[in-house]
Amino acid sequence: MTRTKSTFLALAAVLLTPMVANADTIWLTHGDGTRVGTVDSSTGAGTDVGAQGFSQSWAAAFGTDGTLYTTVNGFSGNARLATVDQSTGAATVIGSGLGTSMISLEVSSSGQMYGVGYNDQILYSIDSATGAATAIGSTGIGAMMDLAFDASGTLWGTVSNRLSTIDLLTGASTFVATITGGASNVMSLMFDSSDTMLVSEYLNGARLFSVDSSTGISSLIGATGLNIVHGGDIYIAVPEPGTLALFGIGLFGMGLARRKKV
Repeated sequence: MTRTKSTFLALAAVLLTPMVANADTIWLTHGDGTRVGTVDSSTGAGTDVGAQGFSQSWAAAFGTDGTLYTTVNGFSGNARLATVDQSTGAATVIGSGLGTSMISLEVSSSGQMYGVGYNDQILYSIDSATGAATAIGSTGIGAMMDLAFDASGTLWGTVSNRLSTIDLLTGASTFVATITGGASNVMSLMFDSSDTMLVSEYLNGARLFSVDSSTGISSLIGATGLNIVHGGDIYIAVPEPGTLALFGIGLFGMGLARRKKV
C-alpha cells in the first residue's frame, strides 16, 4: 500500500467512524411510557437511562441534529411534544399541545417531523420548535403505535403487528405485511444504518427482532431486559458539508499524487 493511500484511508476512518458508531444504539421508551432506555441493535441488550417525569410518553424520534423527541400525556386529547435529556431521561415540554392524542413520531432526513393522531387517524406535520401540528390527511389507521423512515424516505407505520407505508402528501396508507415469525405485540419500529427494519415488543421481557419489510417475517436478535417497550429510533448522523468537503479533498489529493507518479 502506498503512503498516500494509507494517509487517505486513515483520514476516511477518522471522518466516518463516528457516524457509524452512533447507528447501533436504539433509543426507546419502556416502563409503559414512563422511562427511556437504550438497546444494542446487534445483541438486543437494553439499558435503562431514567424516568421521563411524565406518563403516557411512548414515542421516541430523533431530529437531524441528534435531539430526541417524545410526546407526553399521549392519550389526553392534547398530547404535547417534548425533548428528552439523553443523560437523565427527563422530558421537557415544547409548546401548548398538538391538539390531538398522539403516541407516534418520526422525523425525515430533511428535518420535518410527522405524527399520526391515535384516535383521529390523521397524519400531521409538526413544528419541532413550537410543538404545533398541521393536519395533512387521514391514514385510515387507528391507534398508530410507531413510525419510521427507511433509507429511501418512505414512512412506515405499525399497529397490531401490521406494517403499512404512508403517503407524506395525502396521509393515505398502504398495507404491506403482517409481522410474523415470533415477534408479538409490536409497538416499536425503526430502521438501522444498513436499512434493516427492527422491532420490539410491548411486553414484559421485550425482545428485539429484525424484520423483512417485504414479507413481515421476523428473526430474533435478543432479549432487551426491558419491560413494556414502545417507540424507538436510531440516530444516523447525516454527513456535514464540511466533512464531505474534507473527504472530497482527500480523494482529489490522492488523484494528484497518482498523476505525479505516472
